[in-house]
Parts: sequence; structure tokens; C-alpha cells
Amino acid sequence: AVTAAVEFVRLTHPHPQLDKYVSLYAEVLHSTLNGACLRQQAEAALRSPVLDTWQTCLPYMERVAGFPKPSEEKLKVHQSAVASLGLACYTKGALSSLFYLAHEYYDDFEGGVLTNTNCGGENCNRGAALGALLGAAAAHQGRAIPQAWKHGLVGTHSLVTQLLEDGLSPPQPAQMD
Repeated sequence: AVTAAVEFVRLTHPHPQLDKYVSLYAEVLHSTLNGACLRQQAEAALRSPVLDTWQTCLPYMERVAGFPKPSEEKLKVHQSAVASLGLACYTKGALSSLFYLAHEYYDDFEGGVLTNTNCGGENCNRGAALGALLGAAAAHQGRAIPQAWKHGLVGTHSLVTQLLEDGLSPPQPAQMD
């Protein structure tokens, strides 16, 4: 699965330095999907030679431990951590922020997704990857993703079917002369 993920990403992002990051994320996702503890997987990723940011994360983790969950104080610490680790889409920083949040919210899908959103920066892509990890962990912890988070989502198949029934067609590519 990890090799397939790396090969797939190479189709659109053929940069050799990217392989180690894709492999790291794919390994954690695959392990979590198969029942491994997300918190342990996130810690291992942060300690890995690929990221090596565990020591940077520790002071933030120690600070949030004293605050109630959820709280404005806790959110401010997480925002500082993500800003320090990487708010932008640069791969090492983005993955460090992602695994920091996964470590802190390994058992709280909703809290993790909301905190990620409130941390700002490149939160859309980070949120999609974080949501996959938190969702996989929730499934193995016997907790469902809240229905409110799934309400209104539609699959592509039903959307395409509806477009065809309505007589709409996708845009056609421009003709080359």
C-alpha cells in the first residue's frame, strides 16, 4: 500500500525528496487503518529521521496538558505549535503540524478537525490528511464520526448520475486547430 501511494504521488509530483514524506504518511495511515494506536504512530513519525521534530513538540504538549479540553488557552498553544512547526504547505512543516495534531487528538475526531481549522495556514490539505488519520483511529476505537459531520456529503457517483439525469454534461476540452 505504501509503495502504491508513493508511485501514485510521483505521477503528479515527481520530486525525489517527496518520497520519504509520502512513505511516512502512508505508513502511519496504513498502520492506523489496521488497528495501530494513532498516538504512538504520530509520536514515531515526529521522532523519525524524516521529521525529527519530537523535541520541538514536547514543550507545547506539556503546556496543553494543564488546560481543560477544549479551552481557548489550549487552542492558543496548539496555534503556536502549528505556527512553529509549519503553517504553510512546505512538506516537512505541514507533516510535522499534522502529526503533532494527530498525537494530541488521537481519540477526538471532532476536536482534532476543529483545532486544525482554527490553527489556520494550509489547514485544508492538512485537515484532509488529519481527518483520514483521526477517522481511521475512531473506527478502531469503536467510535463513529458524528453524523453532523457526514450530513450533506454526497458521493461522486450520485452527483454524476444526477448531472446525467438533468441533461447536464461536463465542460468539453477546447479543440486544437
